[in-house]
Amino acid sequence: MKDHATAAEFQKILERPGVANNEPIGALAHLGLARSCALQGNSANARADIQDFLKLWMDADPDVPMLIAAKSRVRQAKVSCSGNTSEDHCLLNGTALLL
Repeated sequence: MKDHATAAEFQKILERPGVANNEPIGALAHLGLARSCALQGNSANARADIQDFLKLWMDADPDVPMLIAAKSRVRQAKVSCSGNTSEDHCLLNGTALLL
């Protein structure tokens, strides 16, 4: 239940365009929501939110530790899923690596 409450708080941030579009917390809310969705087993939303985070920060300073960690986890997820025939399993494991 805690994961649902956490996801709801991140969603509140994203529903405020003045904050979500103009402040770093908006991109970080996508990252937090991806983590929450992964914990809930919602791999489709987790993947969409991590992609939104990476898209928003694609031109960010490459030395930002959180961006480095997120990209690294996504690469690890892709490697760990190679050869797996269950896409849902890969996506769930991939997003779980973001925790």
